[in-house]
Amino acid sequence: MTTALSTRLYNISIKTILKNYLDREFWKKQWTVYEYDGLTIKLALKDIDVRANSVGLRVVREGQLWGSTFSFNIDNNNEIVFTKRLLSAIEDQIRQHEYDIITDSEGFRQAVELDNSVDELNTLKAEKILDDDGVKNSDIRDSFVGSYVSENQSSHAREYRDYYAMRITPHLYLMLAYLYRPHVQETADALITSVEKRGSGKSMEAYVREIQDALSKIEVMDMEDGDE
Repeated sequence: MTTALSTRLYNISIKTILKNYLDREFWKKQWTVYEYDGLTIKLALKDIDVRANSVGLRVVREGQLWGSTFSFNIDNNNEIVFTKRLLSAIEDQIRQHEYDIITDSEGFRQAVELDNSVDELNTLKAEKILDDDGVKNSDIRDSFVGSYVSENQSSHAREYRDYYAMRITPHLYLMLAYLYRPHVQETADALITSVEKRGSGKSMEAYVREIQDALSKIEVMDMEDGDE
C-alpha cells in the first residue's frame, strides 16, 4: 500500500452550492473529496431538477465515466444529511474500486468458470428432460431451459466477491470514515465498525496509525476557495 495522497481536499457545503448552482461557470468545476492510496474521487454538479426543486451531484472515481449520484432539495436541505449522503456516495465508489480489484483476480475468474460450468450442466439436464418428454417446440424448449438454468444456477462468483468485500482495501474505507468523522461521527463510527467486523490480514491499529499520519498532512479547503 502506498499512502501517497493529495495535500488538498475540499470541504463541501450546501450553502456554497445553493449560492452558486445557477452560475454556468460553477457547472464546470469539480472538487477532490477523497484521495488515498492511488484512488481519487471527485464531486461535481450533475443537474438541476426544476420539477423536483432539487440539485443533483455526481461523485466519480478519477478516470471513470460513471459514478454515484445523489440530490438534495433546494428548500428542505440539511448539512448533516447532505454530508451523510456524500459519505455514502464516496463509500459506494470505494466499493466499486474494490470490486474491480476482486473481479480482476484469478480466484474470481475461476469462480466464474465454475458458475458457467454449472449452467452448462444444467442446460444439458434440462434438454434431456425435454427429450425424455418428447417436447420438440423450440419456444417451449428455450423457455424451459432458460428457467431451469436460472433456478439452479450457482453463485460462487458472487459469494467470492462478497466474502472479500472490505477485506481487500479496508484502509480505503477507514480513511473515508476518519476523514468525515468530525462532521458525522455516528455514521463514520458505523463504517469503522463494519470494517472491524470484516477483518483483514493486517491489524486495525496499524491501518489507523497510517491513516492518522496521512490525515495530518491533508489541507482541507472550503470549496469556494478553489476548484480542480
